Amino acid sequence: MATNLFNTFQIFNNINDKTLVKSAKDATTVELPLFIAGDKIPISYTLLEEQQDDIDNPFKIIDPGSYSLKIGIFNPDDGSVLAYQNSFVNNNDKQSKESYLDLATQQISDFLGVAQNKSVIFEIEVTDSNGNITTAYQNTIKLYKDYIKQNMVSVPPGILPHSKKESRQSDFSTGKLDYYILPHSKKESRQSL
Repeated sequence: MATNLFNTFQIFNNINDKTLVKSAKDATTVELPLFIAGDKIPISYTLLEEQQDDIDNPFKIIDPGSYSLKIGIFNPDDGSVLAYQNSFVNNNDKQSKESYLDLATQQISDFLGVAQNKSVIFEIEVTDSNGNITTAYQNTIKLYKDYIKQNMVSVPPGILPHSKKESRQSDFSTGKLDYYILPHSKKESRQSL
């Protein structure tokens, strides 16, 4: 599963049918959440194997030290890498692997261009201790453009652009705006407009 709990995506991956599930105790399948360009997503990944004999525990958690992990986002047209992570730390207390997936790449920016969103391939691959490689999950997801940029100029509360026409012509990213301070009362507001 991929739930956003304190900004960490917790992924529970059923290796038998290559799906994402709600948890190690809940076999309900889930989908990945939205991915937004520019984000750096902390990931906690748990690999699961089905076990038939225990109805309360449908999965056995695979020891995170017994496999290596790769997670990536790819261009569906040519397979090029847009974001990728293969360096994880084992968290033996949680029986998971942890790292992050950085979506602030030039490849993602170039890929999205002027589009609001595009479909991409999200893939998880595991390699066991014998070198056997398995695609544990693969699906098409949407990757969305980030509209808030780190270098944007903010407009302080109570201050608005001088006119709608000038607002449309102004450039928020460079701070080239004419401002006026809003009056304190409705009466003053009517008189100043």
